[in-house]
Amino acid sequence: KTPDTEKTLQGFKIDTKNMPKGIGPSEVLAEFKGQPDNLSFIANAKALKGTMEASGALDDVMTAPKVSNLTVRVKHPNFVELARIFNPNFKSSVAISKNLDAYTSMTRQGSVYTLKDFQATIGPSTITGQVSYDTAGARPKLIATLSAGDLALSDIAGYEKKDKGAIQARTSSSPENVRWSRNAFNVTALRKYDAEVKITAKSLTWVN
Repeated sequence: KTPDTEKTLQGFKIDTKNMPKGIGPSEVLAEFKGQPDNLSFIANAKALKGTMEASGALDDVMTAPKVSNLTVRVKHPNFVELARIFNPNFKSSVAISKNLDAYTSMTRQGSVYTLKDFQATIGPSTITGQVSYDTAGARPKLIATLSAGDLALSDIAGYEKKDKGAIQARTSSSPENVRWSRNAFNVTALRKYDAEVKITAKSLTWVN
């Protein structure tokens, strides 16, 4: 238990420059059993108003640590607050100012990590499915099959309503305003891995 998480990690020579700033106090309770080549563990962590529960096994701890048979549950009372930890300018609707509750179990076979029974509640939206991640190739490959009810994409990704840059679009029947974003999408990260993602949903919405 520490009143200053960042300072404590730095004391153990852990690089914190890519971690969220202002983590503040945190508490971790963990139990390990076994030998360095195969350790089973149960852990519970509390920080930034959220909690994470995890259990599983660590192989080859002293050489190249690998995780297997992992189950993880992450909870936070307010998704918007959590998003602003990583992006201070994150904005969304009132509907998304609700809890985040995500659970998954992971298995590992060689270089392939599979998230089974994945389910996440993000505000009013619920997502379930399975995700696999293969690290063996020249580039890692992600394969995901997900399903959802009413999926509010703009709320989850964050947006800000603006009237600037509105483009007039006319149809044969009546004029209407169609707002198009003038901001470029940064897709540099997509060059680092291959992915095949399938999502089905009852509805997909962006703003209105």
